[in-house]
Amino acid sequence: MLTLAGGNLNKIHAETVGEAYHQGDLLAPEVLEATADLLTVWLESVIDLLEPDVVVFGGGVAKLLTAFFGHIREVLPLWCINRRCIEIPLLLAKYGSDAGIAGAAALCCI
Repeated sequence: MLTLAGGNLNKIHAETVGEAYHQGDLLAPEVLEATADLLTVWLESVIDLLEPDVVVFGGGVAKLLTAFFGHIREVLPLWCINRRCIEIPLLLAKYGSDAGIAGAAALCCI
């Protein structure tokens, strides 16, 4: 990761971690798993509060985190009060990193 960031820790961003992960960097999977763990804690709150039928992930990092959906699904019941959490599908947004733009465009057409 540090090499991809030109030796500058301040230039390491999500894209840098993703590129490092694809290049086989040994630290990148740990960073992504820690991110998935934090996402799981957030997701627990959303599931317990809103009881969604499906959870759709979009944005630039979402595709990268699909590799950790199994980990999220495994750890989620440890955090959730709602036992139905294991039944809720975790999906990648159809428009991937353009999901926000597509959603905004859809709202403009209403």
